Amino acid sequence: MIECCIHLCPSNSFRGRLSFYRFPVIRSDENRQASIERRAAWIQAVGKKNIDWDLAVICGKHFYSGRPSQLHETDSADWVPSLELNGAERNQNATTRTAVGENEAATAAAVPRIAPGSLVTSSVVLAAVAKSKAAQQRESKENLIRR
Repeated sequence: MIECCIHLCPSNSFRGRLSFYRFPVIRSDENRQASIERRAAWIQAVGKKNIDWDLAVICGKHFYSGRPSQLHETDSADWVPSLELNGAERNQNATTRTAVGENEAATAAAVPRIAPGSLVTSSVVLAAVAKSKAAQQRESKENLIRR
């Protein structure tokens, strides 16, 4: 069974149709420095020790688009896993968890779907994510006022 290595993440290969991603490998070509930096950033984001990073995987729930970006897309929000990394988030009440999930789903939906072979700069993706986050914050404030 495959299990996500993020602390308190319940995702495993038996739960639905989730994708799992291995930690970036260190390349020996011209992308060596970028691959070293990315792997270090992933390890820091997870914050665990004593793990075999060559076997560890992270599920798509921890990326805005549901999967990591390409190595050369260093400005992408998905270059490093960044969603639901803190186990304390899972201990909040059910209403808050639902709101967080809805916000993340809205953010993921706002990320433009890029056709293979298309040329899109990472600034387009980051602008879409920023716009979505601003809309989510406004909506969250409105929901709090209604309650």
